[in-house]
Amino acid sequence: MTKAAVRAAARALGIPSWDAPAAPCLSSRVAYGVTITPDRLAQVEQAEAFLRGLGVTGDLRVRHHGRHARIEVEMRWISWLTERRAAVTARLTALGFASVELDPRGYRRGSLLADRRPAG
Repeated sequence: MTKAAVRAAARALGIPSWDAPAAPCLSSRVAYGVTITPDRLAQVEQAEAFLRGLGVTGDLRVRHHGRHARIEVEMRWISWLTERRAAVTARLTALGFASVELDPRGYRRGSLLADRRPAG
């Protein structure tokens, strides 16, 4: 079965999460060359939970680049989060990130592969 077929079947069966966004392993958010640790995974998990708590839906990733966090969301959320940048930055720095970036290109599947910039 394809993903689309599974979603269609789940919808027909009335399963409420039929259209839930993909949720790959948290380690897929950690940049290449950055050691994956429980603390780093917790930072990502808590940062994404915070953004979801603000109301962000759909595809969302907080990419962990060592001391730097890069937020990727669907394009429809970019301006909404830009308006809340101070609160978002405050929360993510409280989680231990030294700096926070909202990626203006939005969510991009596999962006850690595409960017391959040094962690910092």
